[in-house]
Amino acid sequence: MNGKQLISTLRHWLVVLALLAVPHFAQAACTSTPAMPYLQALSNIAVAANLAVGSTIPGTVHYYSFSGTCANVPPYVVAGAPIICSIKSA
Repeated sequence: MNGKQLISTLRHWLVVLALLAVPHFAQAACTSTPAMPYLQALSNIAVAANLAVGSTIPGTVHYYSFSGTCANVPPYVVAGAPIICSIKSA
């Protein structure tokens, strides 16, 4: 293996290591935020046939309060950003 191949191989592995480390550094910005081990179960939902597409289903809006702290490290943590919820069937 000549010098150019060695440098190319080292550069390749440094890029791979950097890509593996990035998610861990991004996650470390919010280590003090508490986890939310809470599952919100909704009762049966009936949707009117005349409800417009994209409208909020009546009776499905719930308000929650979250507290915690994160280091404000843009673009990973944006203060005041909404928390989005996904409803999936089990």
